[in-house]
Amino acid sequence: RDVIAAGAPVQREFAVPTRGDNRTLLFVKFPIFDAKGNIESIGSFATNITEQKRAEKQLAQAQRMEAVGQLTGGIAHDFNNLLTVIVGNAELLTEELSGDTRLQPLARLTLEAAERSAALTQRLLGFGLVLVGSTGGDAERGGLLRDGIAEHDDLSTAPHGGCGFGEAQGR
Repeated sequence: RDVIAAGAPVQREFAVPTRGDNRTLLFVKFPIFDAKGNIESIGSFATNITEQKRAEKQLAQAQRMEAVGQLTGGIAHDFNNLLTVIVGNAELLTEELSGDTRLQPLARLTLEAAERSAALTQRLLGFGLVLVGSTGGDAERGGLLRDGIAEHDDLSTAPHGGCGFGEAQGR
């Protein structure tokens, strides 16, 4: 009916259950016209597009992971820039207050918390780098994240079994 009403081909996808899995089939119905331009009959064919659908799904997942990696890396890089100022000032305060038994421990606690935050930021930068690298992100984007952690030579990254994730850890 849809083909007759539209006077044009109609496509529909259907999931067809099979043993242990589903197949996705694309059914196409099209009008066959007579010499006067009237619809004489309807032709049809089906194509198995299961692998194409799987590939599309994997691509979408990789793109989402790459976006998360870029976002993570960008936020971590900006946070690292802020922490550089905090750590520097906390170091100065710790030194300047070395004789003050009341304030020097507070300055030292501030410095230690900022250094722990910097270590966490390095791990986030590595995570972002692994996500962009493992999803096939282009060299420019991967390079931007690598530049963001260049000052931290104690970070290593490794892909993890082709699943799109990886590991980042301090050496």
